[in-house]
Amino acid sequence: MNRLNEMRSTLRSVLMWPKRVTTVVYPPGKSSDLLLQYLDPAETQVINPWGRELNLPTLLHMVLTGDRSRFGYLISYLKLARPKFLVTTSDNDLNFYRIKSFLPNVTTISVQNGIRGNYSSKPNHGFIESIQHNKDLSSSYAITFGSALSQILEENIATKTYVAGSLRNNSFGSGGVVEESDLVIYVSQLPSHKTDPHSIVAYYQDAEISYSDFYQAERTVCDQLARYCSANNLRFEIAGKQNSGFTHEKVFFDPYKISSRNSPLGSYEQLSRANLIVTLDSTIGYEFLARGKRVAFIGGRFALHKNKTVRGMPDVRFGFPLELNPTGPFWIDNLNDVEVVQLLDRVRLMPQDEWQSQLLPFENRLMKFDPCNRDLITFFSNLGIPVRTNHFDEK
Repeated sequence: MNRLNEMRSTLRSVLMWPKRVTTVVYPPGKSSDLLLQYLDPAETQVINPWGRELNLPTLLHMVLTGDRSRFGYLISYLKLARPKFLVTTSDNDLNFYRIKSFLPNVTTISVQNGIRGNYSSKPNHGFIESIQHNKDLSSSYAITFGSALSQILEENIATKTYVAGSLRNNSFGSGGVVEESDLVIYVSQLPSHKTDPHSIVAYYQDAEISYSDFYQAERTVCDQLARYCSANNLRFEIAGKQNSGFTHEKVFFDPYKISSRNSPLGSYEQLSRANLIVTLDSTIGYEFLARGKRVAFIGGRFALHKNKTVRGMPDVRFGFPLELNPTGPFWIDNLNDVEVVQLLDRVRLMPQDEWQSQLLPFENRLMKFDPCNRDLITFFSNLGIPVRTNHFDEK
């Protein structure tokens, strides 16, 4: 019966005219699942314009326009669906910032989903350098983690910004999780696939970055942390990025204890237990810093890269796009053993009132913390986007 219903749903989506709703969200995943907790389901539709399943009326409309690209398909779909609001969590997709010129009456909104910099999957396609070099990009609004990126977007894109923090971080409540005073946790950033160490996985400008170049620093830092914890009678764990079915992550970090992420907020649950979190440049590191948690940033991901330009990349240093000193109260920019130990001592032993004062200069600049996404949903409601009327009552 479930299979039959699934087939009927697929046929409707393929053959029928695109559903007319107030708000269209794309793509599935990338935190759009969280948005649906707050938006009125009767007035909201999630689409995947890049998927295999295509809508026939949209294809016919696209053929008539003469544009047979995937972008043309998206524009045709939206013209038939006629939403008032279009929201994406693919905030680093430049095509999104071209939609407004084709659909000027639609309110377009991007929602930041990850830390943004200039290394990318193609040469010279970094997000920030791309928006600096491309003209006529626009959106009605851009929702950002913090004011530092807001400033860059407003300088290079015709848009208004709103600082809301991270949808995922804001939706996680840590109540009931007990902090363990002797626990140090490192944040894994390993991808969900095993790759040959010499395979090229990214570029900075036109310089190649191999899998080994990108991820070997994670193993180096974990070796340093294991020695530090052993010398200071502390427990060391790794917060895995992937689920337990991806055994390569455990092999990569062997013999250290690693907890897999088997639920969307699993990493948040684990990191809430830590007295000290250590990261290279993860989004979740900034998220927990915004919560007031003690986080040490070791910005040396490419410190050993053969290319001088990649070694000097500012994007992986703490605070980017802010211009900060290489070393600060809770960050360094290299993998030097002595400096790593000094950093860990500094962050771990700092009095609480001093720690809080060190965070003040960064409040809302890199990552805002908005529990339950209350400010964001109020912002949506004020724009006229239909939200769940009982949302705040449930909280």
